[in-house]
Amino acid sequence: MFNCVEFLLNIALDSSRVLYARSSSALAVMACGSNEQKHDLWQTLNEQEKEIPHEIVEILIREAVPENIEQVLVSLGKLAVAQKMNSFLLNKTLHDYIELLAASKALSELTRLICGLNSYLEQRPLVQVQGRISNKFYWLFEFAMHAVEKLIILSDDTVPLSEEALGILLNLPAIKYLEKESIRSYVNNLKTLISGRAALNDTLYWTSIERERAVRLEKGEVLDDDCPVACHEHYWAFDVNSFARLVNHMVNRTLQDDKLIALRRAVHVYTQANKPPQLLSSLQEAVAANQPLREELELLLNPSIPENVRQLRWMPFIGQFWPLTSLIL
Repeated sequence: MFNCVEFLLNIALDSSRVLYARSSSALAVMACGSNEQKHDLWQTLNEQEKEIPHEIVEILIREAVPENIEQVLVSLGKLAVAQKMNSFLLNKTLHDYIELLAASKALSELTRLICGLNSYLEQRPLVQVQGRISNKFYWLFEFAMHAVEKLIILSDDTVPLSEEALGILLNLPAIKYLEKESIRSYVNNLKTLISGRAALNDTLYWTSIERERAVRLEKGEVLDDDCPVACHEHYWAFDVNSFARLVNHMVNRTLQDDKLIALRRAVHVYTQANKPPQLLSSLQEAVAANQPLREELELLLNPSIPENVRQLRWMPFIGQFWPLTSLIL
């Protein structure tokens, strides 16, 4: 087989050949060829082919090593009819490659993969759902989630995630368009991981606030409540264990609107925890030097508007298919 590799390499690169001959030849080259021959095959396909059949891409990635990350990303962008991709073998191979990167602790390659996948997911036109996800490359979302999950597991919480990784996490509302069992398992895993990483949890929370604020700023609106963000599915979470961090945000955030957002979220946690006195004392101490926050805390603790009327303020953000009674933050 080794003596045949050069001949088979030419067949694999010949687009006039039938797919079976090309894919079988590519498999032989990747299995028996030298590193130089493997590189030549992949490099030439990426440079010369406008579209690469997914059967051939699957073979290339199956034999890939962490150092092939750039070739992997280029090939994914050249897949024929990528928006209709439904190849079990290619899907499995991509997941296996991500596991290989994780097992090798190849953090830089994992990060590069995430950046590349995110660049595809942001390509227009976008799916017309909440979130920012490409209509052509939406099928890559599952692999992006897998890669981000592995990066979080392997990374220290003191090292911030890249902007691209955060962008993938912020696309969770688009999950309704991509709903399937395999994606849901990544969602559940990420929720557990992120809630246990204080810095990541809070960064994701405030990044989602800032993204929503940018949208509202274009309309001349302000954002001083996290309702528009919280009413959609999200990875971040706050409870009694993270209450002190919310209080810290109330004191240290620069914008007064952010202080109000943190206060309202803290009061929500306080209420959900059955109003323990020690949490109330912490809230009162935190707002003591800020009159607007003191006044807001008083209103939140002693609302002048009946609770059932006050809840109606959530309705514009919930949508017509979300019963009010089912809203759980």
